[in-house]
Amino acid sequence: MLEKKENASGYTVRLREDTKKAFQDLLKEYNISQPDLMDKLLSAIDVEELKETAYYRRVEIENFDRMLETVREQFCNTVATNGNTIELLKKKYEKEIEDLKAEIEKKDAIIAELKSK
Repeated sequence: MLEKKENASGYTVRLREDTKKAFQDLLKEYNISQPDLMDKLLSAIDVEELKETAYYRRVEIENFDRMLETVREQFCNTVATNGNTIELLKKKYEKEIEDLKAEIEKKDAIIAELKSK
């Protein structure tokens, strides 16, 4: 998957092309920066390592992990639902506003015609 090489400033990481493409696809899909995605991946690895080293608390860690996932999913669903609701309301009121504008233009034309008589 990757090869580490030490240099004067620390480590560089070389990814295989398929791994690099998968990483870039994740960046695009989740609209996230490289450092943020690496932080999330490393955090997930830390949790998995914690499950192994603190085996006596494995169930507790897994339950906590599931609760976090549930909260994240509910938050994402709420955001998506709100976004859909906003779009629906926007479309509904845009049509009403266009109808009102058309009605005002008709009345302006009638007023202008009456003034010219």
